[in-house]
Amino acid sequence: MDEFLENPTLEALEAATKSDLINIVKGLNLAEVRLSMKKQELRRAIIQYYIVKNVFSAEVLENIPEKVPASGTAQFELEKLRLEHEIKLKQLEATEKEKKRAEKQREHELQLKELEVKRKQERAEKQREHEIQLKQLEAAEKEKERTEREKERAEKEKERAEKEREYEEKEKQRQHDLDLEKLRQE
Repeated sequence: MDEFLENPTLEALEAATKSDLINIVKGLNLAEVRLSMKKQELRRAIIQYYIVKNVFSAEVLENIPEKVPASGTAQFELEKLRLEHEIKLKQLEATEKEKKRAEKQREHELQLKELEVKRKQERAEKQREHEIQLKQLEAAEKEKERTEREKERAEKEKERAEKEREYEEKEKQRQHDLDLEKLRQE
């Protein structure tokens, strides 16, 4: 009996004697089970109990022929167990619907978070592109300024070289004039 209560199987239930079934019923504390009940009625009561506990499926009960009509209290108990089973099924269905709804809600929230992350990434990318453009413009401006400075330096160098050349020519001319004047005086 203890082995069955720890691990209930249909095979063990079929192999059980009436006294084993009565001990199982007592171990399960099933109300309204009498010693006068037949083996088949005891089996059905135990199976109903395990159907409610979701150990056996409801189809199992269909495979057990009801050889003996159930007595009034046993019929009441069976009806009670059947209704409890239906209630439990409806509760499970409601729980399953709630789980699906919660899952859809989580998926929706995840999609919103993904969109938020995507928007942030796009903003960051645009910001990076803007910064790159600004740096390129600054670099171009600096290059332009450097080129202009070099151009000015080259022009100043050219002017200085031109002035130096003019000075040297004037100096040569003056030296020439001085030499001529010396020659004339001599």
